[in-house]
Parts: sequence; structure tokens; C-alpha cells
Amino acid sequence: MNINPTLAMGMALDYARDHADELGILAAPQVLTDRTELRVYDTTGAGYHFVRGAQAQRWYYRESADSDHFLRADSESLTAAINDGGHVQITGPQGISVGLWDTWQDFARVMGL
Repeated sequence: MNINPTLAMGMALDYARDHADELGILAAPQVLTDRTELRVYDTTGAGYHFVRGAQAQRWYYRESADSDHFLRADSESLTAAINDGGHVQITGPQGISVGLWDTWQDFARVMGL
């Protein structure tokens, strides 16, 4: 299982660019890159791990969608969320859902990871 944030975000950005028109996302390429997130949701609550297009060097963790801060994620908690079957989502500008998968394995299969 490859959870490298730069690789996974690169694949997610390619997917977002390929599907932006059909989803009605009218954003300049740099805006799409800056505002796209790849999320892995916890199965135990409202929190999620994420990486952003503009900061794809590491994973972060947000305790809830309305939280005003986030922390660096440790690889153990990300791996646990993936192994527990956390959903994976790509969101674009304004939080528009670009793609949603039941598991990391489903996401990885579509992305070719």
C-alpha cells in the first residue's frame, strides 16, 4: 500500500482535472491545484486525514469538517484509517466532491497506485 502524499495527490489532481468539466468546476488550473484535497475519513467519527494540492509533502489530520485548525498526521493513524476501511474522497474548490471511494484499495485501483 503506497500512502506517499505527493504521489497520491498527484494522481488525485490528474483525476480532478480530467473530471472538472463534467462536474461543472470552473476554476483556473492553479486554483484547482491549490484547493483540491485528498481525504481519508476515520471510521470512528467525523475526523479525516488529508493532503492538499498546494502542500502535498505530508498528511494532516482535521478532527471535524468545521474545525478551524489541523495537525500533522502520523502514519500509524493514517494506516489504521485505511486498514479499517475509511472512505476516500477528492474534493475540489468550495468542497465540491470530485470522487468518492469506499476504501483506499478502490481508490488505488482507479488511480493505478
